[in-house]
Formats: sequence, structure tokens, C-alpha cells
Amino acid sequence: MILIIQNIGNNFKDDTMKKTLIIDGGLGRNVAAIPALEEFVKRNPDSYIITSYWTGIFWGNKLLTDRIFDASTKGLFDKIKDTKIIKPEPYYNTDFINNKISMAEAFNREINGEDVTIKKPKLYFSKSELYNAKARIDPSKKTIVYQPYGSTAKYIAGEIVDETLRSLNKKNSLELMQCLIDKGFQVIVFDTKGVEELNGCENLNTVQYRECAAVIANADYFLGIDSCGQHIAYAMDVPGATFFGGTSEINFGYPEWFTTIVKDENRKYVPFRLCDFDTWMINVYNDGIMEFDDMKEICHGIMLDIENKIHGENK
Repeated sequence: MILIIQNIGNNFKDDTMKKTLIIDGGLGRNVAAIPALEEFVKRNPDSYIITSYWTGIFWGNKLLTDRIFDASTKGLFDKIKDTKIIKPEPYYNTDFINNKISMAEAFNREINGEDVTIKKPKLYFSKSELYNAKARIDPSKKTIVYQPYGSTAKYIAGEIVDETLRSLNKKNSLELMQCLIDKGFQVIVFDTKGVEELNGCENLNTVQYRECAAVIANADYFLGIDSCGQHIAYAMDVPGATFFGGTSEINFGYPEWFTTIVKDENRKYVPFRLCDFDTWMINVYNDGIMEFDDMKEICHGIMLDIENKIHGENK
């Protein structure tokens, strides 16, 4: 049998089609996108949002929970095949590239198409999740959640290697951790690469990221680098300080909330996802940007920051 199919044109119009957003990348990107996604769903209540793996971080959000699907969800294709597929990329936004706006703001512009006032992201947890997290907190000490390494860091030949130049090296990481322990803080480490031999700290199972987030929500202070922990701490109003090297605190951080620690203010920023060769060259230029000579001085500054931000507070 031969079928003759007449070309009847496009019966769909962009302004009437349901929409599907695809949000890729790591946990931090997904948390930063929350305010823009909330605004998108308000404007497009029948829309869908697809993430790869991080669906659980949106649970409890009344606007987003029923709109979010994991890419491995059974039957997802039938839901989205007649929708307008949109894949926003904040790294391609001109103002983001030129170090003028944050990732959250860039997501909002790319998704919603205009400048609107967006709120801070917020995460939601059940009482049992918060209770279980609080059970890990020592009430006799101030608790610091510490994330010295990013997701791209690798433990190779006894050293931390991070091609994105976001992570502390092993020596600096252990020195700072020991300083915090010696000062009497409870230290809970968000990433355990290369720190197993240091006594006096606890480790989080990073696979269970909702559990990690709930622990951060119960902490007094967050100390880390440009990775998902800082986004979670910001969303949960936990004060802290962040180290920045190969990435910009304006783009990827929250300088209005966290104290920023940098080695060189004249460092160059990596054009992620845009220019491979330039990214490689900038990493060469920035070599050593996350290696610090005097962690005792940095630790002293962090102690002053902690005293200023959490003095007299009881969680």
C-alpha cells in the first residue's frame, strides 16, 4: 500500500503550544535555576521541565514538583513530543559571558525573556529529613559544612586535580580542615576525596544529595568552593565563605551573601561550553590560582567571618 501524505503545513503556533524546558548540568545549576523555573511555570502552567538526575532537589516545591521529570521517566516522550522543546543555556548569555550577571539571572533571561525580579531559590524538606540531619549535628559545637572539592576534581597519584581550577589542593584542604577542628568546630565534609586519613571530621554521602542538603540547612556555617554546596547554603540562608579561582564569583557565586576568598583579582575566567582552546589556555594562565601559601592567615580571616556572622546565634 502506498500512502500519499498531503503537506498541510504547521498547525502549531509557538504561543499556544505547551512548552518543555530541558535543564542540564550539575546540582548547583539546577538549584540556581529554581527562581526562573518558578516564574516560567507561573506563565506556562501546563509546561514540563526535564532534568537529568537532579529531580529530587525540586521535591516539595508546590510550583515545580508536578512539572519536573527525570530524563529516565517512563513514558516521558509521549508527554513532550507535541510540545515546544526549549533548552536554555545561561553560559551563552552575553551579560553572563561579560561577567555582569549571575547564573540565576542568566537562567531567568534565557527562560523568561525579560528582566524580572527573581527571589532566592528555596529548597523544601520533610520533617523526617530535617530531623535525621539535625541528629548529625553536635549541639555543643558550632557546625561547619566544608566542601573543598568540586564535582570535576579527581584524586590522582595522591593529589587533587581539577581541570576547572575550582578545587583546593589536598595540602590546603587538610590544613584548613585541621585548623577548623583545632578551633573546636564540628566539621562535616561534603566531599571525601583525599581526606579519609584526617581524624576528627565527619563525611557526607554525596550520592544522597537531599540528605546532604538537609545537613547544610542545619549547619551554622558553610565553607567551600564554586560547587553545589554553596548554592544549597545560599538557598537555605546559611552564611559562609567561598574560594574562587578559575570561575567568577559574580557569575557562579553570591558575593552579596558569602565572603569571597581569591588569590588573584586579575585572574581570567573560563568561557565554559563556548571555546575549547581558550578554556585550555585560560587554565594554563590561571595555573596555581587555587593554591594558597598561608592557610593560617586565611583560617584567621575565616574565624573573624564566623564570629561576625554567627556570633550569639543558636540553631
